[in-house]
Amino acid sequence: MRKNNILLLIEKIINLNKLQKNFIRQSFKDISKNDLKYFYNYIKYCISSGISLDYLAESYDLIVKDTLREQIYFMRNKKYRYTTYKEVTSSVYWNSDYMKKYMYGLIISNFLWPNHKYIHNWFLKELPKDKKGSYLEIGPGHGYFFITSLLKSKYTNFHAIDISPTSIKLTRNFLEYYHRSINLSKYKLINGDFLKYNTESVYDAIVMGEVLEHVENPKLFIEKICNISNEKSFIFITTCINSPAIDHIYLFDTISSVRNLFEGSGLKITNEIILPYINHSIEESIEKMLPINIGLILTK
Repeated sequence: MRKNNILLLIEKIINLNKLQKNFIRQSFKDISKNDLKYFYNYIKYCISSGISLDYLAESYDLIVKDTLREQIYFMRNKKYRYTTYKEVTSSVYWNSDYMKKYMYGLIISNFLWPNHKYIHNWFLKELPKDKKGSYLEIGPGHGYFFITSLLKSKYTNFHAIDISPTSIKLTRNFLEYYHRSINLSKYKLINGDFLKYNTESVYDAIVMGEVLEHVENPKLFIEKICNISNEKSFIFITTCINSPAIDHIYLFDTISSVRNLFEGSGLKITNEIILPYINHSIEESIEKMLPINIGLILTK
């Protein structure tokens, strides 16, 4: 029974895009029992919220085809299609119908794309399980990492800020589904611009997944994170290299370009993972300008 809805979803995805058949089946074959449990529970949540398997399949297909289109543009032009926030705001972040599908498609990729699965598992492994204090997530998007932190850590209060009202709504809906497991008074969701976020708080944990490539000046984000953290803060950041998407506007083209961002920021890298394009080495991915995911743990 546990696998039925997952297999049905995969069938629907393949029916929409035959080119995904081998990739999806291989990815599903390699899925761990733990990831399978998360995947099953997420689909269960979606169905209980009135989100059909057809809608989830269409959402994932949207991500795949939009990403493919941007990859083709990137290979031809050696740059992302857009470079300013203004160019993507109306078509992505303020377009509630598109943003909703984008977020559902993106969270499905967390279960089917090897690099996305690996990053979430690494986050779950590295997230402090016994520390208390305040937790901030910048750009929770679909809320998957945020709810992981709420369920798996002992931080006493949780804040999340996202520029997209749709993301905030989806995150809130996701959290409210877990109302029996989560004290709803422990968290606060803020719809706004992190750079304009006026806070005197110093956070004991700061998480920012896949945000830097969406902003015009990543250094401003890093500097602000430094200002609101302390020497014992757990800081977890992910981004990507040569990874075109419809709303990626800042191009990191080398691993050193990511590392160099932190020079002089007041933060230092204490651990990192570098995940090359599937079935390629890091060197091959760089040479062919293929997407690379990078995860960082930092300290002040």
